[in-house]
Amino acid sequence: MIQVLLSLFIVVITGPLIIFLLVFNND
Repeated sequence: MIQVLLSLFIVVITGPLIIFLLVFNND
């Protein structure tokens, strides 16, 4: 259960972060 919550937390955090990095690098 903890592993599922942890993986979900990672996806929620890294998702917007990756998008932000892509947009920032593209500029």
